[in-house]
Amino acid sequence: MDLGINNVGPIARSTAQALQKRGISVNPLLARMPLQLEIADLESANHIVALKEAEHFPLMQERFPSWLGTSDPCRIEYWHVHDIDRIAPEQALPLIAEQLQGLMKRLSRKNPKPP
Repeated sequence: MDLGINNVGPIARSTAQALQKRGISVNPLLARMPLQLEIADLESANHIVALKEAEHFPLMQERFPSWLGTSDPCRIEYWHVHDIDRIAPEQALPLIAEQLQGLMKRLSRKNPKPP
């Protein structure tokens, strides 16, 4: 049995509603279920975001210890946002949006648009 076994669909209803409020439509019937992270995903990523270090860092140590040992630790960014077991979606989603805006600003400074 693997984590994520309790996923009841491709996207949480609260997330789909929050995206819709921001003008982003999501059709859950066309979306796929989440996929299990693989080493190839980590190796091909320039930047990795995990929402909760206390949950995801131990998983990374358990599943990908050799990758963690050889990878630049700055490639993984932890946002410290609790899951619905500790915080309501109405509280978590604004925190995620705030972190996302900060990430987009940092990435745009690293990769400015060409003139």
